[in-house]
Order: sequence, then structure tokens, then C-alpha cells
Amino acid sequence: MGQTATDIMKIIERQKHGKGIVDSTKVMLKQTAVIVGENENSMLLQFRDYIVEMYFSEMHPLVVIRLIKAINFQTGFEEMKIINKLNNESLYGSHNVDNEKRYYVFKATQWLDVPLTSKMFYEMLNQYDEEAQKFFEGLEK
Repeated sequence: MGQTATDIMKIIERQKHGKGIVDSTKVMLKQTAVIVGENENSMLLQFRDYIVEMYFSEMHPLVVIRLIKAINFQTGFEEMKIINKLNNESLYGSHNVDNEKRYYVFKATQWLDVPLTSKMFYEMLNQYDEEAQKFFEGLEK
């Protein structure tokens, strides 16, 4: 079964719609966030003691957000148990540690039905930060 002209037009319209949402979101970020790098499909921001990587998909449209924080310790079995427990309980995303590069990552994916507003964006980041803090609190126990 081949795609009809109508199918192709729907795909083109969806891409235009997604591009509009992503472009509006990027404009908002440039006005409200500390941007430390960007290219066509991604942005790097500073937020509290995190570097935030944001990858955009215009086709769907969605954004993948990674809060990254340097760690000064090697993770072992106990830390991996904490990560597994948090990943089983997390509503927003997933936790991970890269032992080789020594950083912690909280990763979340957000569908963009509408362009993100500054208020929505910072509410999300605050929720993700709260979730990430559970990892560091788990280490203190």
C-alpha cells in the first residue's frame, strides 16, 4: 500500500505544526534560560547545579530533557540498587550514572502539544530536580 497525496499532505502539515511548536519553545528558552550551547536539534542550558540537554523532534513533536550533574564518586552495587528502585517508582523519567565520565543523569521525555511557556518549563525542571534529588538523598541513607 502506497501513501496517497492526502497522507503526504497530512505528514507535511504535522511537520509544520511540530516545527512551529519547537521553534516557539526555543524562542522562549532563549528569552528565559541561560543557554550555554545549541545546534539545530538541541540546546544546552544551565539550571541550578545541572547542565540541561534538550533534544527536540519536530515530527512528533517532543523534547527529551536530560539533567546532568557531575559526581565525584564511583557507583557500585548499593548505588545501582538505589537507581533501580527509583526507576521503578519514577513518574517522570529515568535515573542513570555514567561511571566512566562521572556524572548523574535524570532523563525525561515530554510531548509538546503546545509550545512550552516559561512557567510550564520551569515547573517541569523543578519536578525533575525533585526527582533527581531522590537519588542523592538515597546515597545519604
